[in-house]
Order: sequence, then structure tokens, then C-alpha cells
Amino acid sequence: MKTALVLLLTVAWAHAAGGPFPGGPDAPGTEAISAGSPAFTGWATAVADFTPGPQAAGINNTPANYGSSASALGASDALGASYAAGTPLPVVSLGDGGQITLRFSPPIGDGEGPDFAVFENGFTTSGGKLFAELAFVEVSSDGVNFTRFPAVSCTQTATQTGNFGSTAPTDLQNLAGKHPAGYGTGFDLATLSMTRATHVRLIDVVGDVNNGRGSLDARGNLINDPWPTNFQTSGFDLDAVGVVHAATDAWSEWIAASFDQVRRQDPALTAPDADPDGDNKTNLMEYAFGTLPDIPESTPALLVQKSGDGITLEYRYRNDRDTVTVLQGLTPTGWAAVTVNRQEVGAHLVAATLALPAVKARGMFRLRITRP
Repeated sequence: MKTALVLLLTVAWAHAAGGPFPGGPDAPGTEAISAGSPAFTGWATAVADFTPGPQAAGINNTPANYGSSASALGASDALGASYAAGTPLPVVSLGDGGQITLRFSPPIGDGEGPDFAVFENGFTTSGGKLFAELAFVEVSSDGVNFTRFPAVSCTQTATQTGNFGSTAPTDLQNLAGKHPAGYGTGFDLATLSMTRATHVRLIDVVGDVNNGRGSLDARGNLINDPWPTNFQTSGFDLDAVGVVHAATDAWSEWIAASFDQVRRQDPALTAPDADPDGDNKTNLMEYAFGTLPDIPESTPALLVQKSGDGITLEYRYRNDRDTVTVLQGLTPTGWAAVTVNRQEVGAHLVAATLALPAVKARGMFRLRITRP
């Protein structure tokens, strides 16, 4: 009987001393990554969606209103839970259950270890604990279908963590916000068996454990974090999302080779339908045809020339990047692919020609570019 009592006391003491997961930035095996780490190759480039939640669910329905969605773009710049005025403000507060979706160009790729890291503006307290406002992390490869990292919280739920209470990072896994400002929480796409992600979504954890409004972890347990935070800065305060591994598909490589690191962060320059040099060729066309997005090209992408009683169509494209198809149609909606003759004229560069007699040289022609 005494032996059983000793075992029970030992288990209770171990839980109080810390949970089973890696701890803060100085702990062995930590997932924390310093904002100044050379491992980062890029940062979120655009906001796809932002829906702030209330300052205190069930108490104050006024939406959280600190910062703007743009505060989450670019490199980490939050120095802690300090709300001195500044332009732009370093973080955006999500509010209870609020969410924000960020886009990445180039996409995040799967490499060795963490592939990206999420930065909040929490701060350490006594005993290695942290004032931590938490968020679920979801990723998508198409901006439509999202998969959530399996979040786990071992924090006790018998007593509500107060609005300035603290949490042990060793009790948390796959939850953004478990590290102080200046340190991002790392996430590995391999956890979800994914190889690339174009979007990352952060959803605030509602830490209420008493009123039926709280968020549940992947095991169905309530997650206890500071609540209610009935302020304009309510909920998870997103600072930045840094990319460690970028996807290495041909499009991403072309973006990286064509734009410097600063310009790569501007979707107005790097979007597939953007035309930075104003030559009426979109980035997708420049990419497919092997031309440069910063140097205007005077030659049309599709050359149409008279040839005897008919016409000749010619275009050049990179055959290691895309499928380019000639379409012919007598009406704007009646398009059909036509066969062309192809000849390699350079490293991965192909010249495609199509000769048509006058009887068939009618209607309209266009090129269709299909990215693999």
C-alpha cells in the first residue's frame, strides 16, 4: 500500500515539474527558432483572409482591433508584449477564435526538420513558464483545403488560467505561441505527410475551460490559456511566419532567380498574372517562354506570319517547365488543340511551328500554358 502511494506521488510531482514536450528556447530539443537565424529564407508574402474574433467570447463581442493583417507580413519585429504606438504595428491580434490566412510565394517546402516557424509576442515568467496566447496552425497546398497540425495541451484544466497567467511550454505541442517574442515555434510538413504549402492559417485558441466555449486539442481535451483577455489586444498576437525550407518546383526556382529577396515579398510583382516590365507578357508567360520579367520583350509570344497561300504560327518555350498548347477556334468558346512541329533550338528551349493553308487559316489562335 505504501509503495502504491509513493508511485502516485511521484507521477503527480513529475507532471507539476513539466510536461513531456520540448521546452523554451534554451531547453534541449526545443522547436524554438530565433528570428535572427540564417535558416530563414523568406516570410509570408500576402494575406489571403483575416477574420478577427471578439475581445472576450460571451462577455465582449467587440472585435480585437490591435494592428492590421499587414502586421503579419515580412520579418519578425515584435520585441515582446509592449504596445507602444508604431507604424506599422508589429503584431495583429486575432481575438477569441479569430483567424488569419497567409500566402507564401514561393511555397513552403518539406526539408529536414522544421519547415516554417510562427512568431507571437509572449514573454517568459518565473520558473521557465510563459505568458502564452496560443493558436492552432493549419496548412494548405491550394488555398482551399486545409490540414491542422495535431495540437496537444497537457496544461491542467481544473483552474482557469487568468488573463495574465502563465503556461509551461513543456505542456504544449504543435501550438503556435509556446515561445517568447523573438523565437518562432517550428512546424514540420512531414508531420502531415505534405511536401509543400502555399498557405498557412492561424486560428486563435479560446482558453475558456469553464463555460463551454473553449477550444479542444487533437485528443479532445480543453486547452487552458490566458482568458478572458478583454482588451483590444485579445487573443493570439501574430508577429510573423518565417520560411525555413522553400519549395523547389520549377516555378518557385524561377521566382527566386528572377526577383531579389525584397521584391519576392511583393505579390503585385511575383503573381503569375503580374507584368512587372509592362510588355504585355505575364510572369507565367515569361516563365514558360524563357524570357525575363524585368526586361520588356517586343516580340509577341505567338508569331503569325503569311506563308504562301496560308500562314505559319511560331512560338518558343521552355520544355522543362510547362506544357504549351496552340488552340484554334472559330468562336471564342469553341477552342480545340492543334498539332505543331517541335524542334530543340537551345538548352531546354523548343521552337514550335504550325503551317496552315488558307482554307484552314481562319478563326482565332491562342496559347494555353499549363503548369505541372
